[in-house]
Amino acid sequence: MQENSYNLKEEAWTAFKEAMSRKAAITTIHDLAYNIYNDARLEYERMIQAIEESKRIWEEFNQLSEETDTKISELFQLSAVEHRAMCDAYAKSKEARNEKKSFLAERYSQEGFDHREKRDEINEQISELKRALYEAKRNTKKKSQYVNPEELEDAKELMEHWREKFNIEKEKMQKAKAECNELHEKALKAQEKYEREKEARKVANNIVPQPLKAMSLYEGLREEYVALLEEDAEIMQTLKECNKVEKRFRKESDKFRRKIKKNWSLDKAGINWADRA
Repeated sequence: MQENSYNLKEEAWTAFKEAMSRKAAITTIHDLAYNIYNDARLEYERMIQAIEESKRIWEEFNQLSEETDTKISELFQLSAVEHRAMCDAYAKSKEARNEKKSFLAERYSQEGFDHREKRDEINEQISELKRALYEAKRNTKKKSQYVNPEELEDAKELMEHWREKFNIEKEKMQKAKAECNELHEKALKAQEKYEREKEARKVANNIVPQPLKAMSLYEGLREEYVALLEEDAEIMQTLKECNKVEKRFRKESDKFRRKIKKNWSLDKAGINWADRA
């Protein structure tokens, strides 16, 4: 019986250790698949982020370009007004000179000069806006990152492929975990059963032929083996042996009591020990 429980215990722990080895191998593959998937995911997310960032940068530039174009258009109109006013003033100055009206000619000439300065200032503002817009466009090109659509699609496919592989390995690892937990529980129960039977066998082997002590030990032993009876049919044999021990000890106890009673009677009758049968 004890040898059988010992073998069951050893087999249970061996099965558990083998399951742990399988789990370790599956975990290694699982971790590798996760690392590759994580790298692929990060690369794909980096490309998506680069596209979104470039989109944001170009949206800001386009907004600046529209605002600048509006200002330039307004300045062009003002420049055209100043240019026409300049031309009109110079024409009037020329006409006044032809009419020998020097005072008017000088005044119109000054007006033409003033309009020309305003026109040139406006044109300089237009040029400055154009240069600023050109510089902004150049900086936008530097900041923005071009992502090849085919490379983006390849990165996405790679990420999805390894995500699927990782999920498969994750499921395998979860099953391996569950198997290890189950086998560990079985091994603990087998160990516990073996220890109980070992202790019960130890108690049975230590019984000495003393009637009263034997009866006390037997009662405890009987309760222990009755409990074990539900787990292992082989305990029946040991229980039968204990029943034999009980009968033998009862017989010796009765004999011992009869002998004590006889000696007590002979002592009372005054019969010497040498004359007793």
